[in-house]
Amino acid sequence: MSRPRILIVTRKFWPQVGSAERALGRLVWGLGERFDVKVATAFAHPQWPRRLDYGPVRVERIYKAPTGWFSMRGSMRTLTKYISDARPEFDLIYSVRFREESAAVVKAACTQIPVVVRAEYSGTRGDIFPLAEDRRGEAIRRECTKATRVVTTSPYVAKEVTASGMPRDRIVEISCDAYSPDSKPDNRDIPATTPDDPTEVSIGRRRMIRERIRDSLAEIDPQLQTAERTRVVACLEGWQDPATFDFLLETALTMAAGPGRPVRFWLIGDQPLSPWILRRMNEGEVRALFAFMPLVDNIDPLLTAADAVIVPSCDRFSPLSLIEAIESQTPLVCIDRPEIDAIIGDTDAGAARRYPEGDITAAMTALEKIISDELSADALIRSADSVAAERFGLDKNIEQHAELFQTLIDENTKTD
Repeated sequence: MSRPRILIVTRKFWPQVGSAERALGRLVWGLGERFDVKVATAFAHPQWPRRLDYGPVRVERIYKAPTGWFSMRGSMRTLTKYISDARPEFDLIYSVRFREESAAVVKAACTQIPVVVRAEYSGTRGDIFPLAEDRRGEAIRRECTKATRVVTTSPYVAKEVTASGMPRDRIVEISCDAYSPDSKPDNRDIPATTPDDPTEVSIGRRRMIRERIRDSLAEIDPQLQTAERTRVVACLEGWQDPATFDFLLETALTMAAGPGRPVRFWLIGDQPLSPWILRRMNEGEVRALFAFMPLVDNIDPLLTAADAVIVPSCDRFSPLSLIEAIESQTPLVCIDRPEIDAIIGDTDAGAARRYPEGDITAAMTALEKIISDELSADALIRSADSVAAERFGLDKNIEQHAELFQTLIDENTKTD
C-alpha cells in the first residue's frame, strides 16, 4: 500500500539556518519518515539549485522569493499554476503562515484535496492582525479561512484565527514547533570541572560554553564585544514598541547604576529597525547599554551567550521564542501574561521567572537574581527543560500532525 502524499508549502525552507527554519526542518524530516513528503518553497537567487533532497524529503524551489508587490503577483501566479498542475499528485497540502502562499494554495486546491494552513504568531504584528490593514490583507484572510483546517501554535493564536472568521471546529491546536533536546549546545568537548557534583558540572559547562560563544560573536560583530564579567541580557519580542523600549532602557539603567557588574542588553529581532529606533540609537545611554540585532536568522548563539533572556512583550508573540530560549539553556524572565502561561504554564510550573507588566523593579530583581545566583539559574533551567520536554517533544509534535493529516486524507477518500 502506497504512503499518503503530502505537499508542504513555505516561503523559507532553510533547515540549517535559522531557529524557526530548523524547527520546521525537524518536523518535515519526521513527517517524511511516515508519508511521501515534498516541500515547495522559494528561491532568492537564480543560481540556487532548484531541487534537492533533505533526508527522506524532496525539496523544490518553485518561485522567486517576492521582494515587493509586483514581484509578489508574479511569484504567486507561478505558485498557483504549480499547485493546480501538481494537485493530482498529492493527498493533502500543508501551508505555513497566513500569507499570500497559503491564500494561493487554498484557492488552487481546497475544493479537491484537504488543505491545512498553519498560523504561528499572535499579536499586532502576528499572522492575523496585519491582514486587516488593507484590502489585499483582507483577501488573504478570506481565502485562508476557507482551508480545511487551521493549525495554531497556542490558544491565543486560535482566538485570533476564530475572530478572523474561521469556525472553531476547524481549528486544531498543535502545541508549538517541536522542542528537541538534540538542539542544545554541543558541550561534549568541554571537560567537567567538578565530576563529583552534577549541578556544578552543568553550571561550569554552561559558563564555558557562554564564554566561548561570546568570543566568537565578538569577532563577527564589534557591537557584541563585552568587557570582562559583563552581564548580558538577550531580549526577545516587542522591543521595537516605544513603551517596551523605554521600559527596557529604564531597567538597564537601573541595573547599571547598581553595585553589580556592567550590563549590556542584546535586542534581537526579525524585523528591520523602525525609523524612531534608528534616531534613538545614537543617544549616549542607548549606545552604551544596547546592541541592536534586527533581521537575525539564527538566534541560538546569541541566546546561549547571554546570562539571561527576557521576554518583555506579547506583541507578535510566537511560542517558538520561548522554546528557543529554553533550548539555549539560558534562564528565562517573562512578562506575567496569560499568553505566556498558555505556553509554559503558570508560575508554579517554574519554567521562567515572572514580573508584572511595566514593573521595572520587579524585572530588574528577577534578572539580577538568576544572573548572580547560578544555583537558582540552574534550577530554573532544569525546570524549564522538563516543562518543554513534556509539552513540546518532537515525537509528540510529529504524531499530532501525522494523526491530523491521516484523518483528513481518510475523510476525503471516503467522500470520493
